Amino acid sequence: MGLFTNKDKACPICGKGTPRLFATKIEGAPICSECNNKILADQGMVDKWTFENLKEHLAYRSENKKLVENFTPTRTVTHEREMVIDDVNQLFYFKSWIEDNPPVFKFSDITGFNIQLGCDTVETWCKGMERTPYQPASNGILAGISMLASLAGANKDDKDESMYDNLNVRLQIDTPYLHEYELCSISVSGQNQTAYMDDVARQMSKVNSLCNLLIALSKEADNGIGTASGSAGVQTGTTTDTNQVVADLKKFKELMEAGVISAEEFEAKKKQLLGI
Repeated sequence: MGLFTNKDKACPICGKGTPRLFATKIEGAPICSECNNKILADQGMVDKWTFENLKEHLAYRSENKKLVENFTPTRTVTHEREMVIDDVNQLFYFKSWIEDNPPVFKFSDITGFNIQLGCDTVETWCKGMERTPYQPASNGILAGISMLASLAGANKDDKDESMYDNLNVRLQIDTPYLHEYELCSISVSGQNQTAYMDDVARQMSKVNSLCNLLIALSKEADNGIGTASGSAGVQTGTTTDTNQVVADLKKFKELMEAGVISAEEFEAKKKQLLGI
């Protein structure tokens, strides 16, 4: 351990030894691996930080960890990773084995998403627009693949043209330190063009489910569903509060009918809104 840690150059944040190689530097001074591992911010942002910026970020991350530990989920949805959702407070996060402190987002933080297949962006959605899902079979990528195979010239048997890519979904969000967050990276492959595109289509069915859920959460934020004021309205008994509860029930019913939430989740939410 001593070979890779320089105790003579202490971390300016916690005082521990810093890496001898490839250390993250703030104002030209290296920080320790432990402090560095707590950082979760857009690439390039950290390079411009002062020590004060770093301390503010670490405090922000500590508060985020408390949110994760005290999170009250109303449902959990699995899309490669588990997506934990609190409909009442309009919060969500993604469980990950590489992060013990994954960022907690608000529904209202969602601004869009990008889907990439290999190096190609195959779909982009922004908040407020209608979604046009990527259709693998009809996309020009297939034609491009065929053309490249032809240009390669070989009269190879189709089965020898093994293909491999990653299908990535990146969430676009509006938070102080993150504006993009990778939701999933799914391997797609095939021994030939047809098998490859068939696998893309299979994996896209999972991705589409996730993307439709993100859009539904964004719409919930716009419509004010599940806010504390809405659920507290039953107790106040005012006309405005009652109308809010009715509107919330209607929206949750629509989510159930669209398959976003189950009948059991709808019933639980209805009882919560009605205070029964």
